[in-house]
Amino acid sequence: MDDYGPRLNVTIWSLTGVAALFLALRIYCKVWRGRPVRWEDAVLVASWFALATSCGLLSVITTIGYGKHNADIPPENFTSILLVSYIAGFFSILAACWSKISFAITLLRIVTTHRPKVFLWFIIVSVNLVLGASATIHFAQCWPTERLWNPHSPGSCWPRPVVIHYNIFVAAYSGFMDIVLALIPWAIVWDAAISKREKLSALFATSMGIL
Repeated sequence: MDDYGPRLNVTIWSLTGVAALFLALRIYCKVWRGRPVRWEDAVLVASWFALATSCGLLSVITTIGYGKHNADIPPENFTSILLVSYIAGFFSILAACWSKISFAITLLRIVTTHRPKVFLWFIIVSVNLVLGASATIHFAQCWPTERLWNPHSPGSCWPRPVVIHYNIFVAAYSGFMDIVLALIPWAIVWDAAISKREKLSALFATSMGIL
C-alpha cells in the first residue's frame, strides 16, 4: 500500500522551514541595522503564516489517508479530506498573493521614476484581482458550497474545464509575475553607484524569486 503522506510532510515543511529562515534573517537584519520594520514586512509575515496554515492542514489530513490511493482511504474520511484540502488550497493562494505584494511594496520604496512605480502598482492590483478571483472561485464554483466536499449533496458546480483552465492561467500568471518582480531590481541596482561585487550580491538576493 503506497502512502505518500510522509513524503509530502517532509517536502512541504522543508520548504516552509527555508522560507521561515529567510524571513527571520530579513527581520533580524533590519532590527540589527536599526531599520524600521515596515508594512511589507508585516504582509510577508502574514504570507508565511498563511503558508504554514496550509501546510499544517495538509499534515492533518495525511493522518486520515491523504497521500494514499483512493481505494486505501476509509470512505468515511473522504469528506473531511476534501473539506480540509480546499481550505488548505485557499490559504496557499493567499500566501502566494501576499508574498508578491510584499516584494512589490518593497520595490516601490526603491524606485524613483514614474513609469516603474505605475508598473508596480499594476502588478499589485492585477495580482490581487487574478489570485483573489482564484481564491473566490475556489469555494464559489459549487452551490451550495457543501457540494465541494460532499459530491452526493444536492446542488450544481461550474463545468470542470472552466475551473481547470482558469487555475492553469493563474499558475502561469503567478509564475510570470515572480520572474518580473525578480528582474525589476536589475534595472535599479545595475546603475547604482556601488561596487560590482555589491551589485552582484544585491541582484542575487533580489532574484531569488525566480526560484
